[in-house]
Amino acid sequence: MKAETGVSLGDLLTMATVVLGAAAIVLSILQLRSTLRQGSAAILSAHYSELDRLYTDLLAYIIERPHLRKLEPLKSDDDASQGRYEPFPSDHPARASYDAYAHMVWCFIETLHDRCMDLDDPDATEESKAKREFRLTWATAIDVEDALHRGWFLDSEVAGQKVRKFRPGFIEFVRARQWKTDDWAYRC
Repeated sequence: MKAETGVSLGDLLTMATVVLGAAAIVLSILQLRSTLRQGSAAILSAHYSELDRLYTDLLAYIIERPHLRKLEPLKSDDDASQGRYEPFPSDHPARASYDAYAHMVWCFIETLHDRCMDLDDPDATEESKAKREFRLTWATAIDVEDALHRGWFLDSEVAGQKVRKFRPGFIEFVRARQWKTDDWAYRC
């Protein structure tokens, strides 16, 4: 049966089906984006919870060893980078536990950095504020630990005495104090 315009009822049904199909695809894409956003928020929350637990464990470790955090601040990066940083003399009984603790702290900070890097999403708009707050929260913790253990990090990089070498990009992150900027990207 043809209408006066030359379009059949079948043609109209076909066009309606195409329009409904396109609408269904658009709705599916919008639902997928919503699901991904919710997933991103869940990941952000899981990252925070995991990192918070790890940091709490590090802080709990020193409750019985407060001397590991009562250190003289590093006077200058040059002291450490030229091997003139020694929080405890090498024969001091606390030296080995301090070295182990400082190493754990810097491994935690490297993990923290890597998790914050995982949060990067070039398509993110709504989550970017949460991600920025996430980084700002942990930047404060990095500042505290850097003030206490920067000398160990720089000195052991020069001496090459680490149990585990840090990646060059992370070393640059620490040397340049990149957590004080919005750019947490490795520059090496």
